[in-house]
Amino acid sequence: MPDDALNIWREKLEFLQRELAVSADPSLKFQLEQQIKKAQARVTELESPSIPPPDERHSTFDVFLSHNSSDKSAIRKIGLALKKRGLTVWLDEWELVPGRPWQDALEDIIRTAKSAAVFVGSNGLGPWEEPEMRACLSEFVDRSLPVIPVLLPDAPRSPKLPLFLRQFTWVDLRRGISNEGMDRLVWGITGSKASKMPRVNRNSLRELDAVQSKESEIDSHLLSLPELYSVPNYVQGHTFMGREDELREIDTWAQGKLSILLLDAIGGNGKSALAWHWVNQHARKTIPDLAGALWWSFYEASPSMKLFVEKALAYVMQEHPSRFSRSSYRDNILTLQSELRKRPYLIVLDGFERLLWAYHRIDKSHIHDDEVDESQRSCIYDDDEQFLKQFVVSNPSKTIVTSRLVPTALEVYAGKLLTGVKRIKVEGLKPEDALSIIRDLGVLGDKRRLITFCNQFGHHPLLLRIVCGAVANYHSAPGDFNKWRVDKGTSGGGQLKLVDLELKQRRTHILAYAYDRLDAKYQIFLSRVAVLSSAVDYDTIKVLSPMHHQFSRNIS
Repeated sequence: MPDDALNIWREKLEFLQRELAVSADPSLKFQLEQQIKKAQARVTELESPSIPPPDERHSTFDVFLSHNSSDKSAIRKIGLALKKRGLTVWLDEWELVPGRPWQDALEDIIRTAKSAAVFVGSNGLGPWEEPEMRACLSEFVDRSLPVIPVLLPDAPRSPKLPLFLRQFTWVDLRRGISNEGMDRLVWGITGSKASKMPRVNRNSLRELDAVQSKESEIDSHLLSLPELYSVPNYVQGHTFMGREDELREIDTWAQGKLSILLLDAIGGNGKSALAWHWVNQHARKTIPDLAGALWWSFYEASPSMKLFVEKALAYVMQEHPSRFSRSSYRDNILTLQSELRKRPYLIVLDGFERLLWAYHRIDKSHIHDDEVDESQRSCIYDDDEQFLKQFVVSNPSKTIVTSRLVPTALEVYAGKLLTGVKRIKVEGLKPEDALSIIRDLGVLGDKRRLITFCNQFGHHPLLLRIVCGAVANYHSAPGDFNKWRVDKGTSGGGQLKLVDLELKQRRTHILAYAYDRLDAKYQIFLSRVAVLSSAVDYDTIKVLSPMHHQFSRNIS
């Protein structure tokens, strides 16, 4: 199991232990204790080396896995399941030694393996899979090497197998990587039915799914330059509108000499949406010789730059990530900085506040961004602080940092940015842009009254959408702002008295209005989620939810 999986489970364990320490709910404590036991078991398992060092590796392997690199996640899962059944498995990312010619190793394994499994998915055969398969067929003729075609879960209903592969009986995994399918694959590999062999636990496979779905998001070695590599793709729930002034300002920065652009704003003001739109619609027009672009969101990944640096190196150098996971963080930083100075890359670090001390306090949900002191704006890890400073001298590459807070790493002192850093403070929308969004969301009303009302909270995009949602769901007259605004009932907007409040209080008042109208179970759920300091997996969310017995993946 890659180091990424171990780090994910360690973080989950730490989070669960923190939650248990502060929980007063007996039912929740019991659930957390069960999850902690599970996480501890997985950490212990992953800490045990799953691949022997080179001098202890097997001289022969039970099976060679020939596959298209686009199917890596499924192949890795199948390989691990075969290992659990006691078989020795040759998979390139586990066995190829860095710094040595891989063609020689490939020839050796095809010559000596006891069997070969040729995998076919929706992407067909990979560029190296077909020559591998032909070599395996030659071995089949020379020494009766078992060659097993395997249809992956996403393989088409009528797979187009090469003529010389159709003569072999295939293993069909199109209904999923089940025990029955694995039994047939083991039968093909060993020549003996696998009924007496230990079965793969279905729960273990589900755990493997959860961990490896996270790994598949960061399998950067599958991407080719200059394709945008994003972890994850930014999911925008609405059409991007407006921000023409900010987009022009970013264009000007990209064409200039400054290396870093800081987009900072309070939560919900649209800094990530602005950055994502510019990267996808403007970047290549503005930087025509762009060698590649990488979007990394700390909202989804670990609150450390170590994993980012490894994946960024794999992307810009087009090598397997495992090469860099064996190197020290500091060595990788130096290598990445060197690569960024050779060719123009675009790096986006989204949600950088997640790496700062202010967002690792238990009471972070009660702290206003504009009330955070300087000491809380520094990085949790000193190496991250120093690394961020190095982006200042990474020309010709460019780096965009989005953050709720200005990191001290980008300042000479409070309020004074380092040379090489440009700051755009993302404010509320222009009135005409806010009105366009209101109309797009199906809300109707007097233009002057709409603009006057939205001006009271600075045309804040998130609050604007909350208000539009309330108006759209107004049962008496759905979508009618004028009627909603004067209705003082529980579903009307007459209870929103903003005139006598300060701007910050107005924003809080609107959020409280929306929160108070939620069902009690959703209020409890949001209150628990608010204390999370980092991304967590689905199982943890289920534990925190008061609806865990009927929990649905559709909850947003």
